[in-house]
Amino acid sequence: MSKGNAVSGQESRHVDMQRRFYSELSQVDLIDFQSHPDGEYKFIMAYQDHLTKFVFLRALKTKLAEEEAIQAR
Repeated sequence: MSKGNAVSGQESRHVDMQRRFYSELSQVDLIDFQSHPDGEYKFIMAYQDHLTKFVFLRALKTKLAEEEAIQAR
């Protein structure tokens, strides 16, 4: 194996590790707004990536896992 290939292999492992690590350090919370609904929407899903501090919010109609998964895409 040439030196160039070894470096490339190390870089690709590093990128893969970053991708794996990125998705593992996150948190999802559901905020219950049933007492103050906005039309059909009764919950807010708050997603935060702890590595980047990126946050996004999505309005949900139910607490079903299927709806949460669709909104998390």
